[in-house]
Formats: sequence, C-alpha cells, structure tokens
Amino acid sequence: MRVLVIEDEAELATDLIGVLGAAGFVADRAADGEEAWKRGPVEPYDAAILDLGLPHMDGLSGLRRASGMSKNIQRIGNLVLDLRTQRLTMAGRHVDLTPLEFRILAYLVQNRGRAVHQTELVDHVYASDAERSDNAVEAVIARLRRKLGSEVVRTRRGHGYVLADGA
Repeated sequence: MRVLVIEDEAELATDLIGVLGAAGFVADRAADGEEAWKRGPVEPYDAAILDLGLPHMDGLSGLRRASGMSKNIQRIGNLVLDLRTQRLTMAGRHVDLTPLEFRILAYLVQNRGRAVHQTELVDHVYASDAERSDNAVEAVIARLRRKLGSEVVRTRRGHGYVLADGA
C-alpha cells in the first residue's frame, strides 16, 4: 500500500515514513499542499497522512488531487484482502504473505480488470529511493502463484499481469 505523508516538519515526516515502512507500507513525503497537489495525478496513492496547517496550500486542498483512496476490504472470488490489517484469506483460510507480496497483490486487486505492466508495479510497490528490480517482481509473482494457485495471477504477454476474474 502506497501512502503519501503531507507534512512540512522534516523530522516528523521522517519518523512517520520510518514507522510506515516498518509496518510494510511504502511512503513518500510532500513538504506542503502544493507539492501534494502536483504529485496526486502522477503517483497512485492508497492513503494519505496530512498536516492541515501547511504553508502555501492547506493539506486538504493538496489531498483533493491525490487519488486512489480505497475501501479497507477487497473481495474477489474466494480472496478477501484486508488493506487495514494487511491480511489475506483464501476460501476462509489465512494466507501468510510478505509485505512486498501483499503490496503487489493489493495493487493487482485494486486494478483488476486490466493488465498492470511490471514497470507500473515496481513504481507502485517500491519507495522512490529504494533499489528497484523487474526480476524481483517476477520472483514475487512466482511466490504468489505458489501460495494462491497458478491461475490467480496471469501474465498477458507484452502487457503485464492480470488478476484472474473471480480469483
């Protein structure tokens, strides 16, 4: 899950991003509402933490441009993804996922019905300053297929990964 931290105090923002990262989230910082306003249409954020009293533009105005807020529970076929607790159940049974596996699966769930290119996945699930690798995404997809069944995440050659209908 990708989170935008909109905070002008650098130390507080760094602490929030560290806590979010330790909890398995990918977090980016915007120092003011104007920066958040510019990032909103470019980056796919699932949630935002904002300071209401920001310089240049208040946090709520900046947040209005951020898109992709979603429901906490996503259901697709026999998969139930809880975005708040970062838990997955399949046919009523808990499935252990690493934070990266969860973020990739959550992004595919939120974008079901369309192919998600590997580059888009890398951009969404890794922090902007993290080392990124297309091969790592392929390895995570392979692990998800082992855990969920090979038919759940399909590859559409030249287009990307697609979550199967009725997963």
